[in-house]
Amino acid sequence: MSRTDIPPATLARSLRRMAGDGSIEWVTQPIQASVLLDVADQLDENARLRELVRWMYDRMDESCAVQHPYAPAPISYDRLMQALARARELGVEVNA
Repeated sequence: MSRTDIPPATLARSLRRMAGDGSIEWVTQPIQASVLLDVADQLDENARLRELVRWMYDRMDESCAVQHPYAPAPISYDRLMQALARARELGVEVNA
């Protein structure tokens, strides 16, 4: 849940602008703690989503690999329930 309601893309643009060309930059304005906490939360969520994708990829059936690369791969109900359980374990919000 966002503390600031600032969209992630806006936060990213702001931080990139402050970073400049990557050399040492002096920040000339303070950054609110709530903004930094939102960024930290988004990074944490990103890491959990990456872990979930990695987990799902590791458990893909070989039958999925022979399908057309752009066609959606079939998924069994059991595999879907496993993925939902793993998402919840990782703290990823799931509405199912």
